Amino acid sequence: MQRVFLSFPLANSKKLSITGENARYLNSVLRVRRGDSIVLFDTEGEHFEADVTSVSKGRVEVDISASLGRGVEPEGGVTLVLGLLKGSKMELVIQKSVELGVAAIIPVETGRTVVRETRKLDRWRKVALEAARQCGRPLVPPVEQPVSLNAYLDSADAPLKGVVFYEGRGLEPLCHGDLAGEAAVVAVGPEGGFTSGEVDRMLSAGLQARTLGGNVLRAETAAIAAVTLAQYLTGRLGRPALDKDA
Repeated sequence: MQRVFLSFPLANSKKLSITGENARYLNSVLRVRRGDSIVLFDTEGEHFEADVTSVSKGRVEVDISASLGRGVEPEGGVTLVLGLLKGSKMELVIQKSVELGVAAIIPVETGRTVVRETRKLDRWRKVALEAARQCGRPLVPPVEQPVSLNAYLDSADAPLKGVVFYEGRGLEPLCHGDLAGEAAVVAVGPEGGFTSGEVDRMLSAGLQARTLGGNVLRAETAAIAAVTLAQYLTGRLGRPALDKDA
């Protein structure tokens, strides 16, 4: 059954009138009809089976028929700290990172960031929602308000645990011991990468510097590769389940 995210708790709901973007999705994309069944999931990760009782332009009425349990994701998780990228590259990294299972995405402005301001936060959050819905994640990971790298480091709980990927010579590749079993930060720079001063600041905050190898990667490729490696090494690369007892 198709899944629809609703941005409020559903635990006490019996009948719902779905409007706005979700109604358009149900009408125009899924083309639901009266009698169809869908799955609704909410901000708490709770999943419910719902039966469509009425379909009209801009509105879909449903009756919640069964609880399917709470979605379970591994504790901790990988937070991607991502230098702002140009154009559609940011959307690509957000989409793939959510599909791969990141816990959160924090866009940061750095010394080499080409994009200095953005009005695309709502769009990025929509991309994250669509990716979570498509890949079956029980929760939609947050895409935070962009901040400067310095502001992020000033506000973060020290010491940070995780890695910053950097193209400096003599660095070791990421290994299992760097991230195993912990909530971790993975920091990847924008086009042009982080400056040496920014890397020094992140090392002082607790991160370790690692390399993605000898090839020169595009920023979006580096980010997706970094998330993939981190998720694999922390044992989180896989689809979460629904916990009927949660």
